[in-house]
Amino acid sequence: CYMVEKMLGEKHSVISPEVLDGISEIANIIAGQSKAALSTTEWKTDRISCPSVVVGSNYFITQYKGMQTASLDFEMEEMPVTTQTDRIFSVTVSLMKV
Repeated sequence: CYMVEKMLGEKHSVISPEVLDGISEIANIIAGQSKAALSTTEWKTDRISCPSVVVGSNYFITQYKGMQTASLDFEMEEMPVTTQTDRIFSVTVSLMKV
């Protein structure tokens, strides 16, 4: 909700379809920037899949063997929450050479 509030400039206090749409848009922006950053490397690609958004905890994700995975965790220090772990936003990219 916090990130969507910052992006849209509107107050959101619960996860709603609009908030999930905003989170998906943030994921699309990150995916596009990742594709651009990789365009001059051996991981250059003309295609990427639509990003997935995982909300909540206790989830399990599987993927194909041979995937290279990079994950970045961001701490949003200005986010008004009670525990430090609630301030973490993670982005994971999985790549496969074909």
